[in-house]
Amino acid sequence: MAQAPPSNTNVQIIAVNKRTEYVDIQNVGSQAISIEDWTLRSEKGNQDCGLSGTLATGEVLRIWALAEDSDEEGFNCWYGTNIWNNSETDPAVLYDETFTEVDRYP
Repeated sequence: MAQAPPSNTNVQIIAVNKRTEYVDIQNVGSQAISIEDWTLRSEKGNQDCGLSGTLATGEVLRIWALAEDSDEEGFNCWYGTNIWNNSETDPAVLYDETFTEVDRYP
């Protein structure tokens, strides 16, 4: 099945650390962007993390997968086990509130 082209937004996935279980997203645009009801997905395992909040211009948000990292700065998805596959390709995919693909990494 062909992938839908990313939507025209200024939020990008800039890093995925599969071993430490976090993803960094950044607002590269010139205005704040609401990420209310957006979804970050680990494509291999089909695990979703519902996002909320607003990203200021230039802001980088670190999204932690594991509940054990809840004391770290950023957003937490509250998973009890790892969601990123360390030995196989497992893209991080970001969807907006209409579930339109915004970005993917790698």
